[in-house]
Amino acid sequence: MGYEIPVGLITGGSGYVAGLVTPWVKWKIEKRRFERDSRVALIKQWRVENRQLRLAEPQSLARDEENKEQGLPEQPDLVPSDPTHHEWFRRLRDELSEWAASRVEQLHWKSPGWLR
Repeated sequence: MGYEIPVGLITGGSGYVAGLVTPWVKWKIEKRRFERDSRVALIKQWRVENRQLRLAEPQSLARDEENKEQGLPEQPDLVPSDPTHHEWFRRLRDELSEWAASRVEQLHWKSPGWLR
């Protein structure tokens, strides 16, 4: 009979703490989900923009023919093939690792298709 009061206090106290912690945990989960969804949207945008950048390469006419054969829509108008001129690439560069950013720079200056 002497254990009923401490057990009740411990149970009530843990229920109170759980009630305080639960909204915080839910908020953290929602925050993480929002960040993930935002990141997914950015990646989709970067892929579309990168695809358009690739279409600006010299082989774009051959790609047009390939797209027509596959039933895909025609390419949009050519865009400058230097990625540094595009706002989306500047944002992507911030997300790239140091190695990946340096690799893009190396490819940029070696590739004859990219404007300088």
